[in-house]
Amino acid sequence: AIITQGDEEGDTFYVIKDGGAKVEIDGKDVAELKVGDYFGETSLLRDEPRTATIRTTSRVTCYTVTRKQFSDLGLNAKLEFPKRGAVGGGLRKVSAKPPTDKSSAQKTLIRTALRANNNLNNVVQLDDQKINQMIEVMWEEDVAAGTKIITQGDLNADYFYIVMD
Repeated sequence: AIITQGDEEGDTFYVIKDGGAKVEIDGKDVAELKVGDYFGETSLLRDEPRTATIRTTSRVTCYTVTRKQFSDLGLNAKLEFPKRGAVGGGLRKVSAKPPTDKSSAQKTLIRTALRANNNLNNVVQLDDQKINQMIEVMWEEDVAAGTKIITQGDLNADYFYIVMD
């Protein structure tokens, strides 16, 4: 395996130049990678253990960038990686509700929460325009006490939550 799920040393980003590989999560094949596909960005950006195992299906040649090179070039603040079904989410249909109106105080609370979220800010550079776009599409949802909304280790994270009260 090029990368093994759970490994703590996630310090390299890969782009496949030649060959192919498969993505395994919890021992299950979830995607195929081909020339031009990339992997390793999650650990690189978030400094977290590897979220998937990548196994070659043929001889593979990759371009690589180390965490230091990535950081020295300022790429962690410049690049955005789309959410991919292969490594968490996007495999099922997700429903979005119509945006709800927000008071000035609610917008301020959301803006503050987005800026204070270190994990989110490691993945994407949030400027005022992006934050305002996120605020505009958010909807309010009442959730009953005791309802499980997030499960640790669940890779199918399709929603972003901000607790209002």
